[in-house]
Amino acid sequence: MWTSSPDGAATYFNRAWFELVGGELPDWTGTQWFAAIHPEDLPDIQASWQSASANQSQYMGVRRVRDKDGSYHTMSYRASPVLDEQGKVVFWVGIDTNITEIKAIEAALRLSNQELEAFSYSVSHDLRSPLNTIDGFSRLLAKHMGGDAGNAGEKVRHYLSRIQAGVAQMGQLIEGLLSLAQVSRMQLLHEPVDLSALAHNILDEWQARNPERQVALHIESGLQAHGDGRLVRVVMENLLNNACKFTSQQARADLRVGQKLDAAGLPIFFVSDNGAGFDMAYADKLFNPFQRLHAASEFPGTGVGLATVSRVIGRHGGRLWAESAPGRGATFSSRCPRCRFRSEPPDLSYPGPVLVFFRAFRMD
Repeated sequence: MWTSSPDGAATYFNRAWFELVGGELPDWTGTQWFAAIHPEDLPDIQASWQSASANQSQYMGVRRVRDKDGSYHTMSYRASPVLDEQGKVVFWVGIDTNITEIKAIEAALRLSNQELEAFSYSVSHDLRSPLNTIDGFSRLLAKHMGGDAGNAGEKVRHYLSRIQAGVAQMGQLIEGLLSLAQVSRMQLLHEPVDLSALAHNILDEWQARNPERQVALHIESGLQAHGDGRLVRVVMENLLNNACKFTSQQARADLRVGQKLDAAGLPIFFVSDNGAGFDMAYADKLFNPFQRLHAASEFPGTGVGLATVSRVIGRHGGRLWAESAPGRGATFSSRCPRCRFRSEPPDLSYPGPVLVFFRAFRMD
């Protein structure tokens, strides 16, 4: 802590200053303390002081202070003027806080982000190239075999189909990893999102691709959220496609999108289905990448979807949880603080299991 006269001359430093830079008070009064500041920081410090002094506003910024051993510490400083009854500055009082470790952590995080971007580039380009090669040559080999008869030919075609299926699965895993990494890096936008319209759009597209499925859809009107529209769409696509997938063994799928109020009167968004469900003993695995509660032969997928949804909701200040039972559907719940409840109360009469949208949803 320190004080200065109205013109900025230092008049007092507490013991922490001397423990850091050494010396005694006469060594640092007036403008002598400039000697402890990194030369590159002096122009910004002086410009900040001129502005604060002229406007009698807070004097603040970041500066590097030299330790008595010659090293520098990054300090966050802030000072305020003390005024007399006439509004005239009597003196200034300030404090410097050592943020060296925080800055080191920030630098490490920036480096980690750069490494993550480099990894994503490698995944996107270097890994896809050999996969494309494997896929291309396996297809050429299958074409070259043509209609070869015999047990041996059938076995070879089976092996080639297994290779191509593995390549497709690896391609899906790469896409999932890239999506998961992108969610963590991209800057959030804040905009109104019409969840009802978004759900209609996604499910209409899905039904167009799967006209043979018998599905009953119930989407409440007026569902609104405030967040990043791109990421909210990622959440809705994953959750709704997931609900559609896990009802694939039902004669008639029942999907619902809506919201209800919790005990505190806050909105909970949900998507419900009457699908396969899962054992709650394994619920803690749902939101980790590559964790699956059903065999790939039963319900295909990469195991990245719920992890992506959880990360998006977390970035919006929400939380994801789940409830379910085998054969009785699932409930994935979310209470998003940036979402608002619609004007009319929702229909809560639906007795089936609920997949709550902004803090829960089942995904593989």
